[in-house]
Amino acid sequence: MRWLGFLLLVLLVAPGCKEHGSIVPLADDDNSIVQDELVGDWEPADAKQQGKTRFHIFKRERNGYLLNVENVKEDKTLELEMVPLVVGKYRFLQLQRKPFTTKEENAGLLRVCYFARYDVSGDDFYVAFASTGVIKQLMEEHDLPMLDSDNTLLYTGMREPMLAFLEEHAEELYPKFKESGLLRRITGDDAAGNAP
Repeated sequence: MRWLGFLLLVLLVAPGCKEHGSIVPLADDDNSIVQDELVGDWEPADAKQQGKTRFHIFKRERNGYLLNVENVKEDKTLELEMVPLVVGKYRFLQLQRKPFTTKEENAGLLRVCYFARYDVSGDDFYVAFASTGVIKQLMEEHDLPMLDSDNTLLYTGMREPMLAFLEEHAEELYPKFKESGLLRRITGDDAAGNAP
């Protein structure tokens, strides 16, 4: 489940692995959407991954959602801001770490926007991250500005060219979209049910 590994990499910044994102938010008032079907508790559909990681999504009072990623084994939770958006006929999630509580803690920090393609249907939630190698190659072919370091590939240009790029290359970036990255809704007594 490469997508789950990538998500955990993004969240936990595993050394020696490479993530990708954008320094500019891709979501705005024109393309962000309300999709309350996302609200709830989710876990990987793959039986081998169940019981390790859970995803709790809550509606925020203002724009977007809050995603709590729970590492069940280590009893750790990371909070992310999550905004669903539409790019052409495709749906994406913009994920961004929550800011710290004080201005001093946030000083000098770059809040990278990560993005993933998604779809939700009933109790099935599909999430896919693109391969960093593939996205880098396609960005180079289109002369899109990027910062490439050992651990991170960051898009550094304006929002509109990146949205056009994602729409044009969605099928190449996410070739097996519904064959991987399936989460299933947790129901009954196992669901968290309470907003943070």
